[in-house]
Amino acid sequence: MTVPFEYNGLGPVHGADYGRTVASANDVAVYGGLCALATLTRDELITQVFEAASLEPHVRKAISLFTTAKYQACLDLLRHYHSDWCLDVFLGASAGGSQTHVDALFARIREKSITAYFSSFSEVALTSLASTFPPTSSSPTAMEDEVISMIESGRLDARLDVVNGILVAPRRDVRRTTHGEALQAAREVERGLLLRLHGVNVVMGGLKVPRGHPGGGGVGVAGGAWE
Repeated sequence: MTVPFEYNGLGPVHGADYGRTVASANDVAVYGGLCALATLTRDELITQVFEAASLEPHVRKAISLFTTAKYQACLDLLRHYHSDWCLDVFLGASAGGSQTHVDALFARIREKSITAYFSSFSEVALTSLASTFPPTSSSPTAMEDEVISMIESGRLDARLDVVNGILVAPRRDVRRTTHGEALQAAREVERGLLLRLHGVNVVMGGLKVPRGHPGGGGVGVAGGAWE
């Protein structure tokens, strides 16, 4: 994503002007920014892309919106350039079926946005989710179908209450976690007590480790019988 300025001035290489016939530096920056937005985590976007890479202004703004949890604004901004990117020789190429590469990237970015948004809640109504992320289809069950597809594919860790139209986050087994932590603490206390008891037995048995003995750390017997 960091494209050297010299890329634009290479001129023809082996008879091909890559800056004109393949991709310009700006094109490469757009490709890299969209791929990063579709695949990297928020922290990776900040450290590896936003702070380090040379990006097109609108792509940089989209990444900035995503990393500040303004997901719908990010998607709206990307959608504004969708028509232009569909005309790109690479982004507009078929990715299988009727979907182009830019459509596939947009779908991944949308799924990432929904997942990141939902991670802040224990449950979210589908109507609220649909108002934040308007469905891409006019079907009345579009949001429900999209969520079910994400859950079944493992891209969204949640369960759907179809009757009440609520997306519910998985419940954490707090009781088991608490019991595990208590058991670990008990083991540590037990180990500490055993070490103390061992020290008491050493003293009561007449054995001790002398401190500061010029000859080193030999074992001594109380009363000076053996030192």
